[in-house]
Amino acid sequence: MGKHRSVRKPPAQAAPVPIASSKAFATNDSFSNFMAAVGISQPASNQSATGTYTAEYISRFRPLLDNIYRSSWICGVAVDSVAEDMTKRGIEIVTSADPAQVEGLHAAWRDLHLWDQICDTIKWGRLYGGAIGVMLIDGQRFDTPLRPETVAPGAFKGVYPLDRWTAQPVLSLPVRDYGPDFGKPMYYDVMADNNVLPNARIHYSRVIRIDGIDLPYYQRMTENLWGQSVIERLWDRLLAFDSTTQGAAQLVYKAHLRTYAVENLREIIAAGGPARQGLIAQIDFARMMQSNEGITLMDAKDKFEAHSYTFSGLDTVLLQFGQQLSGALQIPLVRLFGQSPAGLNATGESDIRNYYDGIQQRQEHRLRSPISSLLRVTWRSLYGSDLPEGSNFSFRPLWVMSDEQKAQIGNTITQAVTQAESNGLVRRATALKELRQSSHITGLWSNITDEEIEEAENEPPPVPDGMMLDENGEAKPAASVIGEDDEDDGDSTNDRAYKPRRSWRDRFLALFRDEDWKESEHPRKDDGEFTEKGSGTSGSSEPEPSHPLGPLYREVSGKPHEAIAKLLSEKKGAVPDIWDNPEVPTGKIGLAWGVPGNPAKKWRGGHGLAHIIAKHVEAQQDFKLEDLPDMVPKLKFLRVEGENRLIMETPDHRAVVSLDWYGKQEHWLISAFEPRE
Repeated sequence: MGKHRSVRKPPAQAAPVPIASSKAFATNDSFSNFMAAVGISQPASNQSATGTYTAEYISRFRPLLDNIYRSSWICGVAVDSVAEDMTKRGIEIVTSADPAQVEGLHAAWRDLHLWDQICDTIKWGRLYGGAIGVMLIDGQRFDTPLRPETVAPGAFKGVYPLDRWTAQPVLSLPVRDYGPDFGKPMYYDVMADNNVLPNARIHYSRVIRIDGIDLPYYQRMTENLWGQSVIERLWDRLLAFDSTTQGAAQLVYKAHLRTYAVENLREIIAAGGPARQGLIAQIDFARMMQSNEGITLMDAKDKFEAHSYTFSGLDTVLLQFGQQLSGALQIPLVRLFGQSPAGLNATGESDIRNYYDGIQQRQEHRLRSPISSLLRVTWRSLYGSDLPEGSNFSFRPLWVMSDEQKAQIGNTITQAVTQAESNGLVRRATALKELRQSSHITGLWSNITDEEIEEAENEPPPVPDGMMLDENGEAKPAASVIGEDDEDDGDSTNDRAYKPRRSWRDRFLALFRDEDWKESEHPRKDDGEFTEKGSGTSGSSEPEPSHPLGPLYREVSGKPHEAIAKLLSEKKGAVPDIWDNPEVPTGKIGLAWGVPGNPAKKWRGGHGLAHIIAKHVEAQQDFKLEDLPDMVPKLKFLRVEGENRLIMETPDHRAVVSLDWYGKQEHWLISAFEPRE
């Protein structure tokens, strides 16, 4: 005998709580009136109670959808308009890359007709419920995962659209990796009757997938993981609209009916023969003899009547069905039917704006991820490198402003930027960049050049009262900067980078010593420093130490060669009123030693002789220091930059002159160079 097994009894369950009544009853949350037989809860007691919804499933009938798209203009617009509006304005790329590279990418997209191919993919997705656009990358297999870093230069050739009837998902291989594609097909098999990619298997990472209307899980499974055609959801409204339109067209034939009463008509028709032929001949004769004045020739016993019909109210019915189609598609009447807005003060602007907001939502939902992939692939194909880190893009707005609106916005932006610059919140170079960046919105300030921005970057930044910039471009108390030891001790990398090469100094000193220098007129102290009252230590005078630029060497004012030599020797301070020039308000221009600026940032923060030598004499070699003494008096006014700087030029040179310094009306030469071609 086998062993007996003990069977554990399930735990006892609590007894159900009794209800007040043992009678079964149903609850409904809809309105119902039993006496009036009103409400859908009344079983078969009224017409509303028998209403229900049935599925048409026309997304599964490709020939029907083909006929609809080809034959019905309203369906064509319903499918095409959204796709065209989603792709007609393109994108704005925000990146740290060279603007020329960005323009090259846009040009490549135009040459490859990428926007047209994306538009077609969206169209067939809306019409059939789903479509894919296949990335065409030369030298790579379609059934392998896409790796943008493996795209060879020039390998990307565009996108090829395939609708849901041409590319079938492989349902047995869903994407298992968590992410936005989780649960979607891993592969798509191209049908054999496609003469371009027959029997190709395509990995999901190489496609742009566009569904028509997203469906819940079980409905999506019945559609082979595709969506629903946009035509299916408005099918009943479409039939109602077309039936009403066609019926109204048929009524035109009955807009004017005429009757002709003939005595003994039945007998004549029954007799046939000559009598019937005579009747027909009489009617033809009456029709032929009817004149333009409406005279009808007939027998005295005959009777002729005309009946007219009116079609009042048909336009309202047609408009109502059109509005229902517009609501079903979320496309305003002004876009769907191309009609002008009707009604008092109606412009249709709010409808179009709402529609454009919907288009933007569709762009973000449907196109954000695909276009990101296309940008990476295109960039790699063009330039052989990854898209710069931090790059992004935005869809250009569909709403195009009028010239008046652009002018108003441009004026607002300009006032805000200039106010921030005048208050010292931003530098002039930053203000110029902000104005040029706004040009794609306002159409203004697009002609601000890189050279103008570079010149502005070379200007000294705004410094609070009592402060000045040191050689590193940092604001410090003026006394501490003036008192710093500027001699090169050989240990500072910045000193070595900023210190002028001695060959330039010697070359300049030799140039004017040979021609103009008279040593007896320029006494020095024992250490070689220039003085005003004789040589040696006795009788020497100290330079003015109180100016923000440092010591002022007025003893060499009006003497360009000596002034430059003094600044080269001292490497600090300034010489006021060196040159006479009638093009500036006071007629005088001075020169400070200044600071070279930061070479890593295009010499930003630099000014004065140190800046001219470091940037234009040594680094760029677009200026000769020996030209400076004779150039400044010949400068002519070119234009005003900001509120306190002049751009001046000779036929061969250009210079920047500041009209004030720390609030005082003093004219200082900021920079001098040979302008670029």
